[in-house]
Amino acid sequence: MSFGFSVGDLIGAANLAQRLIQALRGSHDAGEDYRAAITELGYTQQAFFHVINLGSDKNLSRATFQSASCIVMGSIDIIQEFLDRTKKYDKRLGRFSAGPSGLAQGFRKVGWALFKAEDMKRLRATLHVKLTALGVLLAAANV
Repeated sequence: MSFGFSVGDLIGAANLAQRLIQALRGSHDAGEDYRAAITELGYTQQAFFHVINLGSDKNLSRATFQSASCIVMGSIDIIQEFLDRTKKYDKRLGRFSAGPSGLAQGFRKVGWALFKAEDMKRLRATLHVKLTALGVLLAAANV
């Protein structure tokens, strides 16, 4: 059974993880959840690159590579859903063109506390499960 994931798909996954990391770095009001999410996404991105490199490993079975690719692509769907879901919060809170005033920054902090923080915890938990599954798969394959 072929899932048809290419190295280009995996590189796209790593790039999307990088976009989310950069977006989170732009939100300095998020606190501990924010820092933990960046760390988790960094691990996820490293795992994506590791799987990309496995594509050229002749000692690794094609089935193992396809399974690892499937886990990566499932992770990218989770990241994209998070970006789509939290985009509406940014719109709701507004982007102030004159620069963030004290009031605007206050709204962003409240928005993060009410909306994004819980979404971030779900994202981290789900990505952690995916990374664990990938780790178990690669350990079983002696990679």
